[in-house]
Amino acid sequence: MDAFEFVNNYESYLDEISIVIKPELESVIKKLREIDPHDLIQSIVGF
Repeated sequence: MDAFEFVNNYESYLDEISIVIKPELESVIKKLREIDPHDLIQSIVGF
């Protein structure tokens, strides 16, 4: 998976995780939804 795919599918990934986790962990997903997925990736610099 590349960064573009991750950013484009971020919400879908969180939806899928939300379906399978315990209800008491839903607060973690809620916090992740507040994060911009662009802030979670790093650019790779080539020389």
